[in-house]
Amino acid sequence: MRVLWTLFAVLLVSEGKGGRGGGRGSSRARFTSSGKTGGSARSGGSYTKGFSLLGSDAKASRSFSKFRSSLRSSMHSSALRTAGLIIITNPMTPYYYGGNYYYWSRSQYNGRDMKRSNVTKCELNIKETQELKEIYLDEKKTRPELVIWECKSGFYCCGVECCSVIDDR
Repeated sequence: MRVLWTLFAVLLVSEGKGGRGGGRGSSRARFTSSGKTGGSARSGGSYTKGFSLLGSDAKASRSFSKFRSSLRSSMHSSALRTAGLIIITNPMTPYYYGGNYYYWSRSQYNGRDMKRSNVTKCELNIKETQELKEIYLDEKKTRPELVIWECKSGFYCCGVECCSVIDDR
């Protein structure tokens, strides 16, 4: 049954109904993804643009919660516990979590050293989700616009992690 819903969602999105405009809050934030189909990342390769699936709301919600907890307790950020804020101490350094590197800007992602092939690029617009609203790049409360990470083949963007297609069957 889950496979049918996944197929339905893919068809719906591929027809362009995922679109832009209008915000979705909570764990229903939109994701853009690019599935690399060949070539090296440096040479441009060919990308298929579209939207990736979130998986179940519960899975996405757990994903955001685990990501925030990990970031809050890491050396990559300082947490202002009384205000509930997470301040990234060095936003030019990618954050490593769950086997993936997370980048806080497109320029940081595009300038990365390790470019992998056969991956899905996940891009989450932070302004379109309430789940990561307490993350800032500095003490002046500058918010990152997005977070970008990659999912290896057989995985898709799910919350702020990568979920296995096999687990969804």
